[in-house]
Order: sequence, then C-alpha cells, then structure tokens
Amino acid sequence: MKKNRFNFWLAVVMFVNITLMVITALSMEEHGGPNAAGGGGYGNLAPGGGGGHFLKELHGVLGVVLVIAVIIHIALHWKWIVCQFKAVFGGSVGQDACSEESEKKS
Repeated sequence: MKKNRFNFWLAVVMFVNITLMVITALSMEEHGGPNAAGGGGYGNLAPGGGGGHFLKELHGVLGVVLVIAVIIHIALHWKWIVCQFKAVFGGSVGQDACSEESEKKS
C-alpha cells in the first residue's frame, strides 16, 4: 500500500509541476520573453520588481524537478513497462514474471 501512496503523491507533484511550468512559460511569453525590444526580458517579473530572471530560473528548476520525477516514475513502473513491451513485440525472456504479475493483481 505504501507504493500506491507514493505513486499517488509522485503523480500529484508531477501534475502541479507541469501546471506551474505552463504558467511560467506563458507568463514569460506574455511579458516579452528574453528578446523583447528595449532590453525587455524577464527582469521586471521578479518578486518586488527587483530585476533578475526569476521566472526563467523558476521554470528551469521546475524542469529539473520534473525530469527527476519522471525518472523515478519510470523506475517504479519498470517491470510493467518491460512486460508491456514484450506483450506488444513478443519475446519469451521473462514471460513467467509478467504472467505472475498479472496473477497477483487478479
């Protein structure tokens, strides 16, 4: 049951992360992006208007967190991925493990 709970919270983190990435990307685009005329950029978007590239940095950090979360997600579901790959493309190696996995869920 702990694995299911962890998977749930990992999915929540990934959903919130992707949502924030979309919001930061749209905010950066709406405010001229890095190549805006007159210097533009993201400088005016930092908290308190104190310059810097807050949204760009936040977007980058969110990207790194998302990559780490996806790697963890793939690692947690690796056995299922292998079984599905073998079911689609054939292969006899490890078929017993895949059939045992499906029997446990029944």
